[in-house]
Amino acid sequence: MPKQPPVIALLTDFGARDHYVGVMKGVLLSICPDVRIIDICHEVAPQSIAEAAYLLWASYAYLPVGTIVLVVVDPGVGTQRDIVLARTKRNVFIAPDNGVLDYVLWQEKPLEVIALNYRSSLVEKMIQRKRSTTFHGRDVFAPLAAHIANGASLRQFGRKTPRGNVAEPFITKRDSGVEPKILHVDHFGNIITNIMQPQNGSPSFIRGIALGRKVIDRWIKTYAEAPLETPCLIVGSSGLIEIVVNKNSAASMLLSSHKLSLKLIA
Repeated sequence: MPKQPPVIALLTDFGARDHYVGVMKGVLLSICPDVRIIDICHEVAPQSIAEAAYLLWASYAYLPVGTIVLVVVDPGVGTQRDIVLARTKRNVFIAPDNGVLDYVLWQEKPLEVIALNYRSSLVEKMIQRKRSTTFHGRDVFAPLAAHIANGASLRQFGRKTPRGNVAEPFITKRDSGVEPKILHVDHFGNIITNIMQPQNGSPSFIRGIALGRKVIDRWIKTYAEAPLETPCLIVGSSGLIEIVVNKNSAASMLLSSHKLSLKLIA
Protein backbone atom coordinates (compact mmCIF):
# COMPACT_ATOMS: atom_id res chain seq x y z
CA MET A 1 0.00 0.00 0.00
CA PRO A 2 1.47 3.41 -0.92
CA LYS A 3 2.35 5.77 1.93
CA GLN A 4 -0.56 8.03 2.83
CA PRO A 5 0.03 11.79 2.79
CA PRO A 6 0.09 13.51 6.20
CA VAL A 7 -3.08 15.07 7.58
CA ILE A 8 -3.32 18.30 9.59
CA ALA A 9 -6.60 19.30 11.23
CA LEU A 10 -7.28 22.93 12.18
CA LEU A 11 -9.38 24.35 15.01
CA THR A 12 -9.33 28.13 15.49
CA ASP A 13 -11.38 31.14 16.50
CA PHE A 14 -10.35 33.06 13.35
CA GLY A 15 -13.73 32.91 11.63
CA ALA A 16 -14.31 32.87 7.87
CA ARG A 17 -14.42 36.63 7.25
CA ASP A 18 -10.70 37.36 7.40
CA HIS A 19 -7.56 36.04 5.73
CA TYR A 20 -6.07 34.25 8.75
CA VAL A 21 -7.11 30.68 7.99
CA GLY A 22 -6.12 30.94 4.34
CA VAL A 23 -2.69 32.30 5.27
CA MET A 24 -2.12 29.44 7.73
CA LYS A 25 -3.01 26.93 5.03
CA GLY A 26 -0.64 28.66 2.64
CA VAL A 27 2.23 28.28 5.14
CA LEU A 28 1.36 24.62 5.72
CA LEU A 29 1.34 23.81 2.01
CA SER A 30 4.50 25.82 1.31
CA ILE A 31 6.46 23.70 3.81
CA CYS A 32 4.62 20.39 3.29
CA PRO A 33 3.07 20.36 -0.22
CA ASP A 34 1.56 16.88 0.17
CA VAL A 35 -0.41 17.62 3.32
CA ARG A 36 -4.17 17.14 3.46
CA ILE A 37 -5.99 19.69 5.60
CA ILE A 38 -9.18 19.14 7.61
CA ASP A 39 -11.09 22.14 8.94
CA ILE A 40 -12.66 21.09 12.24
CA CYS A 41 -14.05 24.55 13.00
CA HIS A 42 -13.00 28.19 12.69
CA GLU A 43 -16.05 29.67 14.39
CA VAL A 44 -15.07 29.15 18.02
CA ALA A 45 -16.26 32.19 19.98
CA PRO A 46 -13.30 34.59 20.16
CA GLN A 47 -10.87 33.60 22.93
CA SER A 48 -13.23 30.89 24.24
CA ILE A 49 -10.85 28.25 25.52
CA ALA A 50 -13.63 26.14 27.07
CA GLU A 51 -15.64 26.01 23.84
CA ALA A 52 -12.54 25.07 21.84
CA ALA A 53 -11.69 22.34 24.36
CA TYR A 54 -15.18 20.87 23.93
CA LEU A 55 -15.15 21.02 20.12
CA LEU A 56 -11.74 19.37 20.03
CA TRP A 57 -12.85 16.62 22.42
CA ALA A 58 -16.00 15.98 20.39
CA SER A 59 -14.03 15.73 17.13
CA TYR A 60 -10.59 14.22 17.56
CA ALA A 61 -11.61 10.54 17.72
CA TYR A 62 -13.06 10.76 14.21
CA LEU A 63 -9.89 12.07 12.59
CA PRO A 64 -7.56 9.64 10.81
CA VAL A 65 -5.04 8.01 13.11
CA GLY A 66 -1.81 10.00 12.93
CA THR A 67 -3.50 13.34 12.26
CA ILE A 68 -1.61 16.39 13.51
CA VAL A 69 -4.21 18.52 15.27
CA LEU A 70 -3.42 22.23 15.35
CA VAL A 71 -5.43 24.37 17.78
CA VAL A 72 -5.09 28.14 17.68
CA VAL A 73 -7.38 29.70 20.26
CA ASP A 74 -4.79 31.82 21.94
CA PRO A 75 -5.75 34.84 24.06
CA GLY A 76 -2.15 34.97 25.31
CA VAL A 77 -0.58 35.27 21.87
CA GLY A 78 2.71 37.17 21.96
CA THR A 79 3.23 36.65 25.71
CA GLN A 80 5.47 34.17 27.53
CA ARG A 81 2.77 31.49 27.58
CA ASP A 82 4.03 28.04 26.63
CA ILE A 83 3.22 26.17 23.44
CA VAL A 84 2.86 22.42 23.90
CA LEU A 85 3.13 19.46 21.57
CA ALA A 86 1.35 16.39 22.93
CA ARG A 87 1.46 12.91 21.45
CA THR A 88 -1.18 10.27 22.23
CA LYS A 89 -1.74 6.83 20.75
CA ARG A 90 -3.89 8.37 18.01
CA ASN A 91 -2.68 11.88 17.27
CA VAL A 92 -0.26 14.74 17.78
CA PHE A 93 -1.74 17.94 19.23
CA ILE A 94 -0.14 21.39 18.98
CA ALA A 95 -1.67 24.20 21.03
CA PRO A 96 -1.05 27.03 23.45
CA ASP A 97 -0.76 25.73 27.01
CA ASN A 98 -3.92 27.44 28.19
CA GLY A 99 -6.31 24.54 28.88
CA VAL A 100 -7.55 24.01 25.33
CA LEU A 101 -6.19 20.43 25.38
CA ASP A 102 -7.58 19.56 28.82
CA TYR A 103 -10.64 17.59 27.70
CA VAL A 104 -8.63 15.50 25.25
CA LEU A 105 -5.83 14.87 27.75
CA TRP A 106 -8.46 13.82 30.30
CA GLN A 107 -9.77 11.28 27.79
CA GLU A 108 -6.39 10.24 26.31
CA LYS A 109 -3.32 9.72 28.46
CA PRO A 110 -0.47 11.51 26.62
CA LEU A 111 2.59 9.46 25.73
CA GLU A 112 4.71 12.61 25.84
CA VAL A 113 4.24 16.34 26.15
CA ILE A 114 6.88 18.74 24.86
CA ALA A 115 7.12 22.43 25.78
CA LEU A 116 8.39 24.42 22.81
CA ASN A 117 11.88 25.88 23.23
CA TYR A 118 12.08 28.97 21.01
CA ARG A 119 15.85 29.18 21.52
CA SER A 120 16.77 25.79 20.11
CA SER A 121 18.68 26.01 16.84
CA LEU A 122 16.11 23.88 15.04
CA VAL A 123 13.20 26.03 16.18
CA GLU A 124 15.02 29.23 15.21
CA LYS A 125 15.69 27.77 11.78
CA MET A 126 12.09 26.68 11.23
CA ILE A 127 10.29 29.67 12.71
CA GLN A 128 10.68 33.22 11.48
CA ARG A 129 12.88 35.27 13.81
CA LYS A 130 10.80 38.40 13.18
CA ARG A 131 7.54 36.72 14.06
CA SER A 132 4.44 38.79 14.70
CA THR A 133 3.28 39.20 18.29
CA THR A 134 -0.34 38.90 17.15
CA PHE A 135 -0.36 36.07 14.57
CA HIS A 136 1.45 33.00 15.91
CA GLY A 137 -0.93 30.86 13.87
CA ARG A 138 1.06 31.91 10.80
CA ASP A 139 4.54 32.36 12.27
CA VAL A 140 4.76 29.59 14.89
CA PHE A 141 1.96 27.03 14.87
CA ALA A 142 1.69 26.43 11.12
CA PRO A 143 5.47 25.96 10.59
CA LEU A 144 5.63 23.59 13.57
CA ALA A 145 2.79 21.46 12.26
CA ALA A 146 4.16 21.40 8.72
CA HIS A 147 7.65 20.31 9.82
CA ILE A 148 6.18 17.58 12.01
CA ALA A 149 4.13 16.47 9.00
CA ASN A 150 7.42 16.28 7.10
CA GLY A 151 8.78 13.89 9.71
CA ALA A 152 10.41 16.02 12.42
CA SER A 153 10.35 14.47 15.92
CA LEU A 154 8.53 16.30 18.69
CA ARG A 155 11.59 16.11 20.93
CA GLN A 156 13.54 18.21 18.47
CA PHE A 157 11.41 21.19 19.41
CA GLY A 158 11.84 21.40 23.17
CA ARG A 159 11.89 19.72 26.52
CA LYS A 160 9.68 16.96 27.81
CA THR A 161 7.43 18.37 30.50
CA PRO A 162 5.50 16.42 33.15
CA ARG A 163 1.72 16.72 33.16
CA GLY A 164 -0.50 16.15 36.17
CA ASN A 165 -3.89 14.50 35.90
CA VAL A 166 -6.55 16.69 34.34
CA ALA A 167 -9.68 17.16 36.45
CA GLU A 168 -12.77 15.46 35.04
CA PRO A 169 -14.69 18.07 33.02
CA PHE A 170 -18.03 16.24 32.81
CA ILE A 171 -20.81 15.43 35.25
CA THR A 172 -21.44 11.68 35.35
CA LYS A 173 -23.15 11.42 38.75
CA ARG A 174 -25.15 13.64 41.06
CA ASP A 175 -22.39 14.51 43.53
CA SER A 176 -19.49 14.67 41.09
CA GLY A 177 -18.24 18.03 42.34
CA VAL A 178 -18.19 19.36 38.76
CA GLU A 179 -20.11 22.58 38.16
CA PRO A 180 -22.89 22.29 35.55
CA LYS A 181 -22.26 24.62 32.62
CA ILE A 182 -22.95 25.35 28.98
CA LEU A 183 -20.09 24.24 26.73
CA HIS A 184 -21.37 25.27 23.32
CA VAL A 185 -24.37 26.49 21.34
CA ASP A 186 -24.39 24.82 17.93
CA HIS A 187 -25.57 26.11 14.54
CA PHE A 188 -29.13 24.96 15.27
CA GLY A 189 -29.31 26.73 18.61
CA ASN A 190 -29.01 23.53 20.64
CA ILE A 191 -27.49 24.20 24.07
CA ILE A 192 -24.81 21.61 24.86
CA THR A 193 -24.02 21.04 28.54
CA ASN A 194 -21.22 19.23 30.35
CA ILE A 195 -23.61 16.61 31.74
CA MET A 196 -22.72 13.22 30.31
CA GLN A 197 -24.95 10.26 29.58
CA PRO A 198 -23.59 7.53 27.28
CA GLN A 199 -26.92 5.98 26.29
CA ASN A 200 -30.09 7.58 24.95
CA GLY A 201 -32.73 8.25 27.56
CA SER A 202 -33.04 10.09 30.85
CA PRO A 203 -29.99 9.59 33.09
CA SER A 204 -30.72 7.97 36.43
CA PHE A 205 -29.08 10.70 38.50
CA ILE A 206 -31.19 13.69 37.38
CA ARG A 207 -34.82 14.38 36.51
CA GLY A 208 -34.14 17.56 34.60
CA ILE A 209 -32.19 20.81 34.33
CA ALA A 210 -32.96 24.33 35.55
CA LEU A 211 -31.65 27.05 33.27
CA GLY A 212 -32.09 30.25 35.20
CA ARG A 213 -35.70 30.07 36.36
CA LYS A 214 -36.78 27.71 33.59
CA VAL A 215 -37.09 24.03 34.51
CA ILE A 216 -36.67 21.60 31.61
CA ASP A 217 -37.58 18.01 32.40
CA ARG A 218 -39.10 16.54 29.24
CA TRP A 219 -36.80 13.90 27.73
CA ILE A 220 -36.82 12.86 24.08
CA LYS A 221 -34.80 10.43 21.96
CA THR A 222 -35.24 12.22 18.61
CA TYR A 223 -35.81 15.87 17.74
CA ALA A 224 -39.09 15.00 16.02
CA GLU A 225 -40.57 13.71 19.28
CA ALA A 226 -40.52 17.16 20.85
CA PRO A 227 -43.70 19.27 20.78
CA LEU A 228 -43.16 22.55 18.95
CA GLU A 229 -41.95 25.50 21.02
CA THR A 230 -41.22 23.21 24.00
CA PRO A 231 -37.68 23.01 25.39
CA CYS A 232 -36.65 19.39 25.86
CA LEU A 233 -33.61 17.35 26.88
CA ILE A 234 -31.84 14.94 24.56
CA VAL A 235 -28.55 13.03 24.67
CA GLY A 236 -26.57 14.40 21.75
CA SER A 237 -24.14 12.65 19.45
CA SER A 238 -21.18 13.25 21.78
CA GLY A 239 -22.96 11.71 24.77
CA LEU A 240 -23.70 15.05 26.43
CA ILE A 241 -27.13 16.32 27.41
CA GLU A 242 -28.48 19.09 25.19
CA ILE A 243 -31.39 21.49 25.61
CA VAL A 244 -33.26 21.60 22.31
CA VAL A 245 -36.43 22.97 20.72
CA ASN A 246 -38.00 21.20 17.75
CA LYS A 247 -37.65 23.31 14.58
CA ASN A 248 -36.43 26.28 16.60
CA SER A 249 -33.41 27.56 18.49
CA ALA A 250 -33.29 26.74 22.19
CA ALA A 251 -30.60 29.39 22.61
CA SER A 252 -32.76 32.14 21.09
CA MET A 253 -35.71 31.08 23.22
CA LEU A 254 -33.92 30.61 26.54
CA LEU A 255 -30.54 32.31 26.63
CA SER A 256 -30.14 35.95 27.42
CA SER A 257 -26.56 35.16 28.42
CA HIS A 258 -24.29 32.09 28.55
CA LYS A 259 -23.76 33.05 32.18
CA LEU A 260 -27.27 31.94 33.19
CA SER A 261 -27.00 29.46 36.04
CA LEU A 262 -27.42 25.77 35.20
CA LYS A 263 -28.63 23.42 37.94
CA LEU A 264 -29.45 19.74 38.14
CA ILE A 265 -32.98 18.78 39.17
CA ALA A 266 -32.87 15.52 41.12
